[in-house]
Amino acid sequence: MKAHRHFVRTQIRTHFFQKEKKSYPFLHIALASMLQIPAETVTELPVLSMTGRHRLRVENYTSVLTYEVERIVLLCPGISLIILGKHLKIARLDRDEILIEGYIENIAYR
Repeated sequence: MKAHRHFVRTQIRTHFFQKEKKSYPFLHIALASMLQIPAETVTELPVLSMTGRHRLRVENYTSVLTYEVERIVLLCPGISLIILGKHLKIARLDRDEILIEGYIENIAYR
């Protein structure tokens, strides 16, 4: 619980010192912390699960913006995920979950 409070404080400080103000779900994260449930279930934050460098599962994505062999861009609530690599392909595509396979070199967000 103490580590989670530190995380929330750090996120608040980071948010207020950003040049570009973004909407961040502070209230939802605090509520999830009090109820002791994962924040991503309340805030719809993307959840990334990676197996080695060859498989990436992203939950809570909105849409696929770019799909190329070396670059995939996903739109998620509040951010865009940029996955760079070689021989990338979408192995499974569900309503709120996507599975990407290939050699993943870099994951970035904006």
